[in-house]
Amino acid sequence: MNVYPFISLDFSIAGSEDTPCASSGRKMTIVPLGSPDLARILSQCAGDRSLEEIAYSASVSKEALMSFLSELQNVGVVDFNDTPVEHRVLSRLGPSGPWLREVHIDVTDKCNLATFCRHCFRGSMLNQGADHPTEEWLSVIRDIAHMGAATVALSGGELFMRRDIPVILKEIFENGLFCSAIFTNGTLRTREMEQTLDFIIRHGLHTSFYISLDGFDDASHDANRGEGSYRRTRDFVEYLVARKRETGAVFSVVVNSQINTHNFHSLITWYDEMKKMGIDKWRLTSGRIVGRLAENNHLVPPVESLFREYVQLIQSHVADVSASATDMTLNIESFFRTNMLVEKRALTFREDTVICDYKQNACSIEPNGNVQFCTSWGSRVFGNVFTEGIREVWRGEELQQLKSMRIEEIAECRGCTLLEFCGGGCRLTAETVKSRDAIACERYQLFVQDILPLLQRENIAFVSNP
Repeated sequence: MNVYPFISLDFSIAGSEDTPCASSGRKMTIVPLGSPDLARILSQCAGDRSLEEIAYSASVSKEALMSFLSELQNVGVVDFNDTPVEHRVLSRLGPSGPWLREVHIDVTDKCNLATFCRHCFRGSMLNQGADHPTEEWLSVIRDIAHMGAATVALSGGELFMRRDIPVILKEIFENGLFCSAIFTNGTLRTREMEQTLDFIIRHGLHTSFYISLDGFDDASHDANRGEGSYRRTRDFVEYLVARKRETGAVFSVVVNSQINTHNFHSLITWYDEMKKMGIDKWRLTSGRIVGRLAENNHLVPPVESLFREYVQLIQSHVADVSASATDMTLNIESFFRTNMLVEKRALTFREDTVICDYKQNACSIEPNGNVQFCTSWGSRVFGNVFTEGIREVWRGEELQQLKSMRIEEIAECRGCTLLEFCGGGCRLTAETVKSRDAIACERYQLFVQDILPLLQRENIAFVSNP
């Protein structure tokens, strides 16, 4: 009896001709396909042709094809039916060259807290101009999809200042892209926010809501976010947690916290509050000293005191994980992640690793369409999607030279014992692109001294990034 293979509705064919993959529009799942020929074979799996017919047209044996498709069945990409079915195959295989895997889009520079946040990296760039029309952003999203991208993240400003976020999210989903993240300050419970949440629940999206909460009480949060913002943001977080529980939805609730002189002495108390709220993840950062934080650097905690607090927090979390006392995961800058405890493994860097392998296949788009290396690097523009198009900007020589730059090109860092952990630091906060990051040097000395021994006692292996 013959069978009829078809691609799951969750997946589309994406990537580039050099790095084809099957990508999910509902969750962060990317399955390499090995070659464009295999991607083209998979594109024939629309449920209306038998395994034998596909094998014949691809000039491969039926057995070899079945073996290939069975592997994809094991990871949910492909399934089989006994009779023909009609099934849409969305193929978004991009051109040869570096793969643009993910794009972070700041869809607006409007923010209702712009006059309050003394640490905002966008700072004076907020509330400066008119937003681009909806259709222009929808066109950009279609262009991103045609590049074979897998994921898109949405932010601002405060993105719920725009009324068309549900329309933008729908366009992302219908083009086979996964909306991995929605960043918000959590103070606006608008109709558009409710529509966005309903869409995410209805389509079973694993999108993460990243909500900015900078303290465990009014005093610590409102000092940098404006009076009354703590209560509104906390209510927003609790509302999302409640909706998730009520509906059985699969989205994630993540709290992003800016650690500063007002709150860093209270991390253990704050940690206990976060666990009670039922969030999925707590992410902490003391921030890159750019934008308004550079103007208000008194908000940056003394680094040695900060690391003492970090060590206590990690110790508490390790004990909770060991006792299965919490489901909440924890990210502390680039120094600690709960996954380290689960996987017993953490990646290190080699000198031939690219300077920012985390963002090697990613870029950011500002509200005016300017393309950046990453969300924080607003001082360097590589082109504009509204005037040049994402394909031309992404493949531009200047951007790709920076994306392919190796750590070994930072001459001051060669041979440094910290290099395997810091990866050369951040090129944004270094004095020049090819000079050492003094802030990273100081922090990773303390990491090696205070945090690394703690992790090693948990039998976490540190292995080179492949």
